[in-house]
Amino acid sequence: MTATIDIHLEKYTLETELSQNAWFTLYRGYRQVDQAPINIKMAAPLLAADEFFRRRFKHITRQAAELDHPNLIRSYEAEEENGRLFLVQDFVEARSLAEVIETEGPLSLKRTEFIIGQIASALDCAHHASVLHGDLSAHQIFLGANDHVYVSNFGHSQAIYGNNLADHSYAVSSPEIVAPERVRGEGPSRPADLYSLGIICYQLLAKQSPFTGPRSTVFHAHAYRQPRPLHEVNTGVPLAVSEVVSRMLAKSVDVRYNTGAEFARALRVANQTRTSTRQYDRLLPLAERERTRVIKFRDIFFLSGASVVILLVAALAAWTGYELGLKQNPPIIQSPPVIVDSTLPTPTPTEDFLRAIIPPTAANDEMAPVTPEPDAANVVLVDTLLPPRTPFAVRLQASPTVTPTVTPTQVRIVATAIPVVPSTPEQAFPAGQGLFTFFNPTGHDLVVDVSGPTFVSAVIPPNNREEFYLAAGSYLYMTHTPGGHGLDPTKGVFDLGEGQLIEKDYYSDYEWQQ
Repeated sequence: MTATIDIHLEKYTLETELSQNAWFTLYRGYRQVDQAPINIKMAAPLLAADEFFRRRFKHITRQAAELDHPNLIRSYEAEEENGRLFLVQDFVEARSLAEVIETEGPLSLKRTEFIIGQIASALDCAHHASVLHGDLSAHQIFLGANDHVYVSNFGHSQAIYGNNLADHSYAVSSPEIVAPERVRGEGPSRPADLYSLGIICYQLLAKQSPFTGPRSTVFHAHAYRQPRPLHEVNTGVPLAVSEVVSRMLAKSVDVRYNTGAEFARALRVANQTRTSTRQYDRLLPLAERERTRVIKFRDIFFLSGASVVILLVAALAAWTGYELGLKQNPPIIQSPPVIVDSTLPTPTPTEDFLRAIIPPTAANDEMAPVTPEPDAANVVLVDTLLPPRTPFAVRLQASPTVTPTVTPTQVRIVATAIPVVPSTPEQAFPAGQGLFTFFNPTGHDLVVDVSGPTFVSAVIPPNNREEFYLAAGSYLYMTHTPGGHGLDPTKGVFDLGEGQLIEKDYYSDYEWQQ
């Protein structure tokens, strides 16, 4: 039985209480003007009465309301009414990611890669606008149809940080996703959000958090303990994927990936290796591992020595064969076969016939002598299509000034037509897709992240162009250097139609971004 909600607002009607914590209460209701379903997040009375919190909350929710990304639940600016401070969000029909992990986990590598890519894109969009999440957990992420991701509540933890009602910087965060630096007293930050993204990836593939237990124990583990490697928890996870996730969960912020897109790209590349760790069912003791390493080194030493001996013997045999080959007689050179027309008669090369077919010289009517080539005596011409003839040396003695030859009047070359390969027509765009090209004119590697109906990401070297075939729709693209240094990040939007080509470069929307 649902309890009656005794809260009346001028423009909204509250129907059901969805969740509650020490700071906010979430209700489901509808807008009275158009009866559209909405969610209303109402601040606790103690927070609403704090002037410092009210100003920060209004400022941050105003920034979050300007975010436009397909993986973000749209929210609006904070409102006040009768001493109540609340925020209105669009309602989406979706399940929480925590529920999906509990009922369907662990998820497959491909599905995890798809979900993490969308969360990373939403994070980068918010970070680009200097909006942090601070409490990115599976309870703040929702999955709709076809695993479409929705991330909610950006900036709320950032608004509470520094308030005297919060004893610690991590007091408003879920304990399973708190970054080590936040346990040590730092506030919300981009690296802390990325650490939470790594925790979510761990949960998707392991169906459990890296650290569990009482709240204080979990906080201490995040700060000082290393999580169990993912490939040991789930042996179906490739070692490369486990290493990528471990890097995202590093205690030092300098070791983690710089952006969500970098992490998603590294996860995709590692997933392509498809190297499972099922063969490592047990861990060997240290003494046994050392003994195995010595034995393997010894085997490699002997194998290397045998390989060197085999290579020397092979090289000696090759050199001996080469020297013997040089001492043999020169090879017989064969002339290429001549294609003739068999319907023509083959005349006998008599002297009268040669006089008839060879034109006289300008000096006299005698045939011009033909001087044989110096090595002609050592060359045998083989022609299987012409009748046998007297050897060249005998004919040279019998007729020293005349060498019978075949003229173009005797041989008709039969030409074979070469088929003309038709030129390949220009490839049409795939159905329902267009082409987006991006050129990098800068002197730095440039990361380009494209979000919309299709999510893609690529690193483009200097003076290079990348092509993206995308489904038709509205897109947001963002650029930055892999390390985040050297160039200002930029972003832009475009609408891509079916069969349409859109070209952009780093400077296309630079002025707009400024």
